[in-house]
Amino acid sequence: MKKYNKLSIYLLAGSMLLTACSKSFLDEKPLSIYTPDNSLQNASQFQQAINNVYNGVRNVYMGNINLDTYFGLYYATDFAFNATDYSPAAKLNEYKATMVPTYFIPQNIWSAFYKIITNANLIISRASQSSMTDADKNSFLGQALFFRAYSYDLLANLFGGVPLELDELSQPKYDYTRATREDVYQQCKKDLQEAIGMLSDIDKVPDGVVNKQIAQHILSEVLLSLKDYDGAIAAATAVIDYPGVSLMTERFGRRANQPGDVYRDLFEYGNQNYSTGNHEGLLVIQTALNNAASVGDQTAWAVVPSLGGLKITETSSKTKMPVLYNGKFIDSLSSNGIGWIRPTSHFLYEIWSDGDMRNSSYNIVRDIRISGVSASSPDYGKWYVKDGYKDKTLPADFRDTIRNFYPIIRKTSPSAGDFEAVAGPSILTDMTNPFGERF
Repeated sequence: MKKYNKLSIYLLAGSMLLTACSKSFLDEKPLSIYTPDNSLQNASQFQQAINNVYNGVRNVYMGNINLDTYFGLYYATDFAFNATDYSPAAKLNEYKATMVPTYFIPQNIWSAFYKIITNANLIISRASQSSMTDADKNSFLGQALFFRAYSYDLLANLFGGVPLELDELSQPKYDYTRATREDVYQQCKKDLQEAIGMLSDIDKVPDGVVNKQIAQHILSEVLLSLKDYDGAIAAATAVIDYPGVSLMTERFGRRANQPGDVYRDLFEYGNQNYSTGNHEGLLVIQTALNNAASVGDQTAWAVVPSLGGLKITETSSKTKMPVLYNGKFIDSLSSNGIGWIRPTSHFLYEIWSDGDMRNSSYNIVRDIRISGVSASSPDYGKWYVKDGYKDKTLPADFRDTIRNFYPIIRKTSPSAGDFEAVAGPSILTDMTNPFGERF
């Protein structure tokens, strides 16, 4: 009897072991974690998913990923270079040494945009299976298609032919091959044409939301890359002819009654969004407080010179004194710039024709007044460039001419007290921008 009982116990244990090893038992049934199956079902959840896509784009352009990667989309062009690299040249200042697959800046740019594509693919795959209304489905599909096309367009511009992945991935994939550059552009064209049919016009959506006009604008660029010039003209004309958008020709916004010009108005804090009267920006990346941006726009910090370190030899005491008092201009401009992204001489001095508003004193500040010395000093209130102080910079102070002082791109320099910004620059759409921010 005891042997029988022991045998029964062993058989029962074996049966339990077999049950534990059955396939159904091993199937995952997530109850407290998010997966596409349980987190992409309604409009609220899809809104969170598309917000993540917007955040990915913002992180690239606002410096919230590796800063050197962010800078890499500005310098190493005929517009700017990395002013921190005195010797030897690095960080993309010397292409032969750094523009290689193993260098971290190209790698990070590649990864950042493929992450955006991956998240867009997930939305595209799941939207049609959701219980949302047709209007919501079209809205999210249109936005996701736009960002996928935008990312592939940029990757093709930078890298040529790249792998095309258009599906939601459920497992690792290792057999990617490059599509041709033309095939990538053709996919961008297809995505954008589909998105245009789903998206609403710019005056029908909240500020910062992808709209039909920005999709048509990017389509015109893609068609240019495909050498479909008539198609590009038609796509651009559709934007130009839409009555809800126009080039701004009259002063507007918060400083309209102060000295300046309309180009300066485009980039004033509080003026960038469509709802504030700016009908020239087609898509403005939002960097307002509490909108999930972990770090604000890093452009001012990186592009504006490191004026706090700028010094002169004070005439009376013959000692080194700062040019600015607490880093502030007498005319109320201010910045905490560090001069990492320095505009080239080609940009600062060679490309401008007479009367170009973008080169006005309101938009490129080429001289500053001295305020860092005593008000009784003969140097107080003098002009750093006009009155010859810049020419007296000693060779040992070469950094003054590289990082501490150069003409200031005014659109990147916040005014004193202007930090209640509601949006960042029109990075995706500024066709009149003299300092290239659209890539």
